[in-house]
Amino acid sequence: MTRLRPWLLVATALALVVVVLLFALRPRAVSAIAGTVTRGALDESIEVEATTRVRDRYVIDAPFAGRVERMTWREGDTIPVGTVVAQIDPLPQNAAVAQALAEIAALRAQEAGVETLRPKDATLAQARANVASASAAAAAAAERVAAARAGYEQARRDDARASELGRAGYIAPAKVETAHLDLAAAQRALGAAEATRRAASAEVDAAHALLLETEAKRSDPDYLIRAYRAQIASVSARLRELEDRAARSAIRAPVTGVVLRVPERSEHVVAGGTPLLELGDPRRLELVCDVLSQDAVRVKRGDRIEVVRGDGDRHPRARVRTIEPAGYLKVSALGIEEQRVNVIGDLLDPPGALGDGYRLDVRIVTWSSPSVVLVPTSALFRCGESWCAFAIVGDRARRRIVRVGHRGDEASEVLGGLDPGERVVLRPSDRIGDGTPVRTTFTSEP
Repeated sequence: MTRLRPWLLVATALALVVVVLLFALRPRAVSAIAGTVTRGALDESIEVEATTRVRDRYVIDAPFAGRVERMTWREGDTIPVGTVVAQIDPLPQNAAVAQALAEIAALRAQEAGVETLRPKDATLAQARANVASASAAAAAAAERVAAARAGYEQARRDDARASELGRAGYIAPAKVETAHLDLAAAQRALGAAEATRRAASAEVDAAHALLLETEAKRSDPDYLIRAYRAQIASVSARLRELEDRAARSAIRAPVTGVVLRVPERSEHVVAGGTPLLELGDPRRLELVCDVLSQDAVRVKRGDRIEVVRGDGDRHPRARVRTIEPAGYLKVSALGIEEQRVNVIGDLLDPPGALGDGYRLDVRIVTWSSPSVVLVPTSALFRCGESWCAFAIVGDRARRRIVRVGHRGDEASEVLGGLDPGERVVLRPSDRIGDGTPVRTTFTSEP
């Protein structure tokens, strides 16, 4: 027995050493935060910045150049429709209207004076009567020429017979001489008649010329009248514009609204089109969301917009009304050029303390489901081309390949690889691998 006791002591010591070595070399449990795979609702959203904007804004500007009186309105004042909101000095417009009226009166007086240049109706009637009288006299002269010519022909024949009979000695020479004298008298009478006819024809030509001249003088002023009437029409058009300006020198509110902005209160000279006042209804606001173009393709009309308040609480306050068809280039705070698109949303509830031009943080919900399998997003990590997670089985971590669907801010949809109720490691460190013992220090659910 005494011989066996040393060996027993040595064996016992070796056994203790082996036990200590096994205890020292065994894997130690790694502390980890655990989460639970659950079933619940999930929203997929885009977090962006938005600005409130009055939906129907009315910018009242100066209709023409002039001096605007001092503005008495203040931001926040309610203005009923038809109220005079600004007054442009009407004196220059009224003076221009009076000048245009005077120009029209002068042109009409000149038009009336043109009529005095036109021959009277009696003068024209007298000219026509002179033509008729001269024509009648010419016709009578032509008749007298015909009668004188007939008398001349008869005297010529009588003279020829008398000369023949006188040569034959049948009549006395005195008879022959008388026949000669009658022929000469008939010839002179024919010449006088023709001269009278020519004079009468000249009278007719003169009367016709006078008639044509008189008629021409009656139509000559027509072009002057047309010119004056064209000038009157031009000035009348300018007068209507001036009268409209004079009527609009008192600028009225087109709708009932609240004053949003007054660019300049003091009396000053403005050019036509200068903004004087902005009106709108601050109870009718819309959201203008600044969205990256690659995210905007996921947004559709009717998507819910959640407004993030200062306390972190989210409320479904708006719906997407439209996605603007054209994007724009914007430089981010880091100096990166980004293509962005405006997404316009309508507020569903009264705006409360919100006003025009307020900045908000919003979430545009692009997909939603009331019941899906959820895993905390922080439990997922990349393993090659797939997503993986460490499921806690007993006291060890087991790597699982997870098929992930839609992803939210804090949780993601599980399509396969994990079941509801299983626990997973959140934010796994590089100390955790497949089969690593874990010691959970905190349990969190999505």
